[in-house]
Amino acid sequence: MEEASTKIADAILCAIMGEVANRTISFLVGKWRSKQMSPTEEERLASLRRLLSRVLAVVEEAEGRRITSLAMLQQLNTLRTEMHRGYYALDRFSCGVPDDEGDKVNEVSRSFALQSNFSSAKRLRVHGGGGGGGSVGESAHQLQRALARMEAALEDVGPEFARLSDGYPRLFRQPYSVYLLMDRCMFGRQMEMEHVVNFLLHADDQARPRLGVLPIVGPGKVGKSTLIHHACADDRVRGHFSRVVFFRASGGDLTAVEREIALAPDDGAADQRVLIIVELDGDVEEGPWRRLCSASESRRVPCGSKMIVTNRSDKIVNIATTLPLKLNFFTPEAYWYFFKVRTFGSTDATEHPKLASIAMEIARELNGCFIAANIFRGILKSSMNARSWSLALGTLREFRKNNLSLFSAPRPVDYWDSSEGPVRVPINSKSTCPGRHGFVILDNYETPSFQSDAEAPVVTVQDVLYGGARLQGKFDVLASRSHLPPHYYYVFNCEVRTTQRVVSKKKKNRKTARS
Repeated sequence: MEEASTKIADAILCAIMGEVANRTISFLVGKWRSKQMSPTEEERLASLRRLLSRVLAVVEEAEGRRITSLAMLQQLNTLRTEMHRGYYALDRFSCGVPDDEGDKVNEVSRSFALQSNFSSAKRLRVHGGGGGGGSVGESAHQLQRALARMEAALEDVGPEFARLSDGYPRLFRQPYSVYLLMDRCMFGRQMEMEHVVNFLLHADDQARPRLGVLPIVGPGKVGKSTLIHHACADDRVRGHFSRVVFFRASGGDLTAVEREIALAPDDGAADQRVLIIVELDGDVEEGPWRRLCSASESRRVPCGSKMIVTNRSDKIVNIATTLPLKLNFFTPEAYWYFFKVRTFGSTDATEHPKLASIAMEIARELNGCFIAANIFRGILKSSMNARSWSLALGTLREFRKNNLSLFSAPRPVDYWDSSEGPVRVPINSKSTCPGRHGFVILDNYETPSFQSDAEAPVVTVQDVLYGGARLQGKFDVLASRSHLPPHYYYVFNCEVRTTQRVVSKKKKNRKTARS
């Protein structure tokens, strides 16, 4: 009996051991097969490049056509978003700086502090919502994610979208990337542009003329005024209004706007259409808006007249006669795409991997500011070498350290916003402001009023930062200028100020004892 039990136990044990061995072998074979079948990093990179080329072709073809369907523009926006993510992941993986190279870049960046009048710059890094620094493993994971999302986007949207977009008329202009370099395109806002244009061209009821109102809300420097400028410059809108008037209403004062409506023709003629653009600096009570709307109805403003109101607060959406428009900042991936094309002149930055890696750091430090992107793009393009670009990166980090109040909110900011007080700018040359002096921005403004380039400020930001001019007192600095007419100039009103030298109490007592 005992012998039979032993044989049964041995048989069971052998069966268990055999099953374990079989499963182990199956697991190892399966793992080996999956390893053999899974693509390598090089294969993933090649696949992502191929997909990006296909998506870029579809996006550029669509952007070369006048698409008026908001649903189609939404699909285009989806494809464009995935394209931005794909290029961001590809550039991070292909042009990422290894740790030892990163230390060299930081060493060059820190050399800025040895030449400036301020304390040494520390390594500061901004992490955006969709990107940031990270290990090679994180970049590889982001690469794999981007590849999967691109494949899904092409499968869901690509074929049908390409077929439908072929039915829209072509725009007579150069390819989108070249157009972007010429400052004539509103980057990434095609859907919002069409929303504004549709509102402006919409025919009102002639039996009951009413002033159409479109509120555009969004944080400061998000591009509300720029969007309106591009919409008014659209060839479908030009000539549609007999007059376009602009108001900047401070403190909610709408008196000037009411006066403009009172001067409008009282016959409601469609050929006398008026476009009123109001930029509100603060909140407006409901009472003034009611009086404004009542005045427009009692005067029978010309049929088809419109008013666009911009404000940071969404309280103004209550005055809308149509669907209001809200603008948000671009994602870090979209901002990098914009900065890369502006700086390198194409979507491919892998020809200059070291410069591309520094440019990604600079774009991260710029934190979504488009004015700063235009300024530093000019600085970088003037000297295409790693040392100069690392110096620019060090300047940005020093700037952040000197103006911490500007970066207290976790959102993109205007680097040159002087509304909270003077902005301190680091100077990378002792010859620019001799002695213990610093350079501050008191105000900034945009103007088209210069009749010629000779009237514009001759001192540039590059001259100030890198010692091209000796400066004293108050002066104007040309920050940027649009390439094609009408030329707009972005100007800083600046001043050289003496920096306060801080002497410790211990040193002060020592000096007193010596004397």
